[in-house]
Amino acid sequence: MSRFTRSMDFLSLLVNSVPFGQGIADEVVAACLRQAGAQLEDSGSFLVGAGKALAVQLADDTPRLNSILRRLSP
Repeated sequence: MSRFTRSMDFLSLLVNSVPFGQGIADEVVAACLRQAGAQLEDSGSFLVGAGKALAVQLADDTPRLNSILRRLSP
């Protein structure tokens, strides 16, 4: 898991998975990050890094970014 999540490039694939619909894609992003964070030793740093990467990718869609970030809470 740590090798896969070392780079946040995978997030763009999940965020842009339009065929599933935005709501489902956002839930998949949040679930993936929650699960990955649970498997990593330093989950806090991972989630902060993921949040920053999402902020860059979704800079023009603040409501969507906030929705995903809220879903990261257990």
